[in-house]
Amino acid sequence: MTPGAGDALRERLLRSLTTMLGFYGLTLEADGHANPRLERGPDCAAKSRGWLQPGDHNHLRLTRILTSLRLLGLEDYSRALYACLADVARDHPHAVSATTLAYWQRAAS
Repeated sequence: MTPGAGDALRERLLRSLTTMLGFYGLTLEADGHANPRLERGPDCAAKSRGWLQPGDHNHLRLTRILTSLRLLGLEDYSRALYACLADVARDHPHAVSATTLAYWQRAAS
């Protein structure tokens, strides 16, 4: 890998993350790369109808996002996304199984 390539990959991943968070109705607050916080956005209720249901294929996509963040050195983002998803899952236990939540936790750890 060329020098700086890792930084470029991380920046691209963060741009992709922001795009996907918008799809899920989530928002990102971060000071540079320190202390990222993910929260439900104002349109989360409307957007979650598209992915917050049992066995939805987006649950697998979220697992891959969590893993990618962790593997490319953005562990804080992976943990912040997991914390946000776990919060959503607590409020919607019918939509996110305990198995899915366990996958998400392992992917972020």
